[in-house]
Amino acid sequence: MVRFRQQLVVDITRMSPAQVEALKHFISTLFVIPTQEDEESVHGWTRTAAASAILDLRANGKTVQEAVLHAETLADDGFVSRDLVYQLGSYNPERQLRGFTRALNNTVKSLKIDGAIADDAADPMAPVYERDGVRSKVALGFEMPIELRAVFAAAYGLLRSGADEDLEDEHDWEQGED
Repeated sequence: MVRFRQQLVVDITRMSPAQVEALKHFISTLFVIPTQEDEESVHGWTRTAAASAILDLRANGKTVQEAVLHAETLADDGFVSRDLVYQLGSYNPERQLRGFTRALNNTVKSLKIDGAIADDAADPMAPVYERDGVRSKVALGFEMPIELRAVFAAAYGLLRSGADEDLEDEHDWEQGED
């Protein structure tokens, strides 16, 4: 159920019963949020599942990982360099990124167990060890499959639109919070 942050009051006293019904129908169509089953899946992900992953990172204080995920969504090729990761996290250059994707990997695992994403769903933050002919023992950066960017971009749009309250409420409930 969508909860409103503000209230709109419409005086229907001078409207015909047909107008009132038409208004009710119109309003009800404005707030239809697709369910997981209604959404198109790309590489095993839906907009709702992507939004859940984003909310999980936020709820667990993984702001740098979430910022990298968002940057991948915005990048033309879905790639975020190691340097940008360090900038986003204000990390010391000597810091290693070992375990950086663990939080998202745990979220992905939970979404798979819950059936929210396919078992073979694409990795939205895959470490890249070889790029443009350069091979490295440490991740050169992280990338999201190009086709998956639209799904995560739509998820960010959903979260910005305010229609995310149901997702947030559901997420809070899953986390055991009131």
